[in-house]
Amino acid sequence: MNDIIKPITILLFLVSTVLHMYSQSNNVGTDGILWSDAVPFGEGNWYLFKSNTSLSGETIFETTSEELQLSENDKMVIMSSVTDELGCRHFRYQQTYKGIPVEDGVYCVHERDGRVISANGRIIRNLNYSGVPSFSTDSLMKIATNQVPVLKDNRGSLDVELVYTRRYDTRDYNASNYCLTYKLTADDSVRYYDAETGKKVKSYTTIMTFDNCQTGSANTKYNGWQNITTAEHNNKYWLVDYCRGDSIFAMYANYTDTTRFTSEDNVWGENDWKLKGTISAFWAAEMAYDYFYNKFNRNSYDNNGSAIKIITINRLDDGAQWRPISKAIYCGIRYPEFDPSFNSFVSLDLIGHELTHAIVQYTCNLGNEGEAGSLNESFADIFGTMVEYYVEGEYGNYIQGEDITVDHTGFRNMMNPNQKNQPDTYLGTYWDTGADIHINAGVQNYWFYLLAEGGEGVNDNGVPYLVQGIGKENAARIAYWNMVYYMNSSYRYADAKIGSILAAVLLFGYNSEEVQATMAAWDAVGVNSLGSLQFNLETIPCGDYEYVHGIQEQPICAGAINQLTSKCNYVANNVPVTLYAGNEVRLVDGFYSGNNFTAAVLPLFLDDGADLPMEGTAPRMDGSVEGAALSEPLREPILTKSSSANITIYPNPAEGLVAVQSESPITQISIYDIHGKCVCNKKMRGDEVRQVETNTAVLTTGIYLVKVDYAGGGWATDRLVIK
Repeated sequence: MNDIIKPITILLFLVSTVLHMYSQSNNVGTDGILWSDAVPFGEGNWYLFKSNTSLSGETIFETTSEELQLSENDKMVIMSSVTDELGCRHFRYQQTYKGIPVEDGVYCVHERDGRVISANGRIIRNLNYSGVPSFSTDSLMKIATNQVPVLKDNRGSLDVELVYTRRYDTRDYNASNYCLTYKLTADDSVRYYDAETGKKVKSYTTIMTFDNCQTGSANTKYNGWQNITTAEHNNKYWLVDYCRGDSIFAMYANYTDTTRFTSEDNVWGENDWKLKGTISAFWAAEMAYDYFYNKFNRNSYDNNGSAIKIITINRLDDGAQWRPISKAIYCGIRYPEFDPSFNSFVSLDLIGHELTHAIVQYTCNLGNEGEAGSLNESFADIFGTMVEYYVEGEYGNYIQGEDITVDHTGFRNMMNPNQKNQPDTYLGTYWDTGADIHINAGVQNYWFYLLAEGGEGVNDNGVPYLVQGIGKENAARIAYWNMVYYMNSSYRYADAKIGSILAAVLLFGYNSEEVQATMAAWDAVGVNSLGSLQFNLETIPCGDYEYVHGIQEQPICAGAINQLTSKCNYVANNVPVTLYAGNEVRLVDGFYSGNNFTAAVLPLFLDDGADLPMEGTAPRMDGSVEGAALSEPLREPILTKSSSANITIYPNPAEGLVAVQSESPITQISIYDIHGKCVCNKKMRGDEVRQVETNTAVLTTGIYLVKVDYAGGGWATDRLVIK
């Protein structure tokens, strides 16, 4: 026996399969406009909003500050407001406490037609500080001058600001872990000093490794002769491009040698190693600028046209680096006798990689540690690769740095991360628990490759996967929207999955092949644990949910974009259990929940991107449920009984003709692939059909779901394996 919750109008997107577990500091009240208008989910404080909400991106915190437990000293300040090509506005808010920024207290709000459609981020609650440092900046500089190399040598740039930061990056985002600090940024490092005692709290590097426009011709190191744009001055041509943003310029620099190259005829064919390396990096930066401008209408890394500086140095051990303070890309170039193991770091994919780090800094500002750092590196790999494909077409590839390594195998292989001892599965083989953020970038790198090109196999968790590729351009659009509009500084792989799916929904519609492929690719790389999104959730991991709810006494929130089916048994402990789906929620025999249970179908987005006018509330039930007994009827009379009849599929596994038998009359048979996409549908003629044959020879190898609908209502499912 099944209970079905199904709306009358269904064209809609909903919430994800997630574990709604917030720490105490992140809990919000269950009363107020936010709770009534939004669905909370995910570990990164994600919300999806009903289409009839009155909240806007500019006013959301004015009306929800009390509900979000913001004190009178907490302010959410708009950092940026960007309108994408779809007409959606994306706001990024910075939390301040007594006027001082709170690091990682960043919230993103997404708006369409003046109404909020989703929001995500983090708020640090219960801060209790005076906001007035007792340690002077003069005393700070005396300490820092002896500790920071670039200050000791009187070189480099310096920036000092007051911020609240986490004392221990390995601990949670609780007020007790925050302290008021001076943040001292000097050239390529950041150091935090306690504003009360002057003691150093932590430090890290900011280096992210690895109307006068004239057309010139340059002999580049890896791409032969190419056109470049230069500037003419005093009858000479300089490596300055004033046609792209404010400018792109290149120079060679070392401690004892700074060179600005010029040409008499604008033909740059000399073989001088400094000049050739600098020309190559300059041209690659022009191409990287063009890629982001032509594909995403982005004007330089900050989208304000700021100058892109290319500095070449003769130290290959520094690789290629984006230096945030000097706002320049530094490239190691090879002196002929210096190091035979590497070539100059001036290739298209390397320069595109570093420019992407700059874009990350000015958008989501992903961190340099842990999973956030690995995502940072992965986004840079993705768009470094796309810059290469943009210029080289079919001659591009998914290998990072193949021109740099002498054996041309590169540093990272997105098609097969394992080849370079990097993981292709989350927490799988080669997953690094140390500090190297480049290694674990392999997981999202492989996700992108599968999303773009497709693939099948078995991941390190023993789970078979089959992903239908959507092409590089579409995959890159999803990745860019996720990176620029949805990611936040502290986000992890679970958040990257949610953000990319919401980006795909926005770009292609909730029921699109692109959305389903995005999900399938994340499942393929093992990012499919509690807290992840799925299209259909046929099998909820009840044991995990019941443990978290019953033993740990944490709230549970599970959902699916289309359909959710649950037979979980939750103890009656008054801890909330909430189930959502965009199409229907099914409670099958064995399901039980206590008196703090809610199930709802909440329409949020239409498939074509337009909002559906809504009146009242979506179908919903509250109370306690045991098996099929509902304590309260739904607003609409949409509950039906479902038969518990069984089905038999043979042969299974199969590779051709398959027969499906049932004890009850069959009205329809549907077969779904692992994306949740229907690949076969047959409706029966007659009232007494109990066996149906269908040819599966056209299906590719993999695991499928067979669903049988019965006369008079009800359904049953079973797995089908195609050899």
